[in-house]
Amino acid sequence: GTTEVYVDESIRYAAVPLQSYGTWVYVRGVRAWRPHVGYGWRPYSRGRWRYTPTGLFWVSYEPWGWVPHHYGNWDLVPGYGWVWFPGRRFASAWVFWYWGPRYVGWVPWGYYSNHYGGRYGLSFAVYGWAGGPAARFGDWCFTPLNRFGHRHQQRYIRTGRALGRDGDRIEKGIITTDTRRLTPGHWTSPDQVDRMLTLDDGGKHFEPEDVSPFVYREKDARLPERRGTSTAQRSDPARPSIDPVRTTRAVELASTPREMRPRDIATGEITTRDPKPRDITPRDTGPRVITPRQPTTREKAQRAVDQRASIDPVRTTRAVELASTPREMTPRDVAPREIKARDPKPRDIAPRDTGPRVITPRQPTTREKAQRAVDQRASIDPVRTTRPVRVAPSAPRGLERPSAGGTARKPTRSKPPEAVRRTSPVGSPSPRRVGPAKAAPGSVRSPSRSKTTSPASPRKTRSR
Repeated sequence: GTTEVYVDESIRYAAVPLQSYGTWVYVRGVRAWRPHVGYGWRPYSRGRWRYTPTGLFWVSYEPWGWVPHHYGNWDLVPGYGWVWFPGRRFASAWVFWYWGPRYVGWVPWGYYSNHYGGRYGLSFAVYGWAGGPAARFGDWCFTPLNRFGHRHQQRYIRTGRALGRDGDRIEKGIITTDTRRLTPGHWTSPDQVDRMLTLDDGGKHFEPEDVSPFVYREKDARLPERRGTSTAQRSDPARPSIDPVRTTRAVELASTPREMRPRDIATGEITTRDPKPRDITPRDTGPRVITPRQPTTREKAQRAVDQRASIDPVRTTRAVELASTPREMTPRDVAPREIKARDPKPRDIAPRDTGPRVITPRQPTTREKAQRAVDQRASIDPVRTTRPVRVAPSAPRGLERPSAGGTARKPTRSKPPEAVRRTSPVGSPSPRRVGPAKAAPGSVRSPSRSKTTSPASPRKTRSR
């Protein structure tokens, strides 16, 4: 694809997503990549900052963010917006930093390197201090100190132009490109940041100069002498890459003498390193003495377990036989020390009782006792409790037993007598309820509906 043509061969595989998330445009005579993003987007704004020994590292949340934020540089081009120019050198982040009392700010490296060109030879170092109206830092990104490095840091990022509309100012702060000394414990303390960034190579503090015109990109801006460590990274394309993936190759290149360059041929002076091999003491070629290795704690414990007599009753006899024999000599025992065989004393083991085995019945557990009590207890089913308790009915009164012939007559069911209410004339006793007469002890009750007569008393007739 097009991306493979414009990027370096070492990063072509990682740059494959660029083809799907942007287009290549022709800017200033070279090819640059323009991402498909919305209005107001800017580099190093969709992610978070993390600390590494090589400096603050940018963790991008965008699917294409690895290559454009660690290789090459970004620049703001009129008519195109932010575009990325490919490069082959790796860095934790290609940005300029501002560290002040309230805010931390950053802007892409190419915002100044492409503007000033080769006049200053920008490098990783401390440049000085800057401050002033927030509008003069219009294209910078700022975040509060207490939100720097936050997982959702992008929610708190504001541009210098937005802060300027609110009438805010940027206080005096340090401008630098080297953040290797700033650990997470320094981020929220402006005093510690100033103390760590204003140290020179000898560990002494220096007073930074004012570089505000340089930050404002003024025409007559003058860049003072930069301070930093002796290992500052210069913008030299011939310098080996500091990509951790290519570190091995870089070490190999650094260990070989420098090749002749065209400028060396012009001057006729070639300086090469005189390699001084280290003095290596030859090894002793005498007989090799092998010192026996001391057993570890785990091996000592395992040996003690193996030497201990077994307490398994089935294997006791075999264990006693093994314990009665002296221990064999191992290669470790060949040392000058003497090994004394211990006098084994087998333990007295009482023989088992071979009488009849008495089996004691097992006692039921508490759970079994509770279950047995539930089974023996009458049911108290709440569904059946509301039903009335019915008593088995007795035999009907009108039924007769079958005769000797085996046939039974059709049973006749007698109806219970009803209460009879009679009226009596005035002056007579109050009406009474006549019910079925009670049978005398010697009377006979017929199956049909009839009155019971007693042989002892004659039947009374009632006059009408």
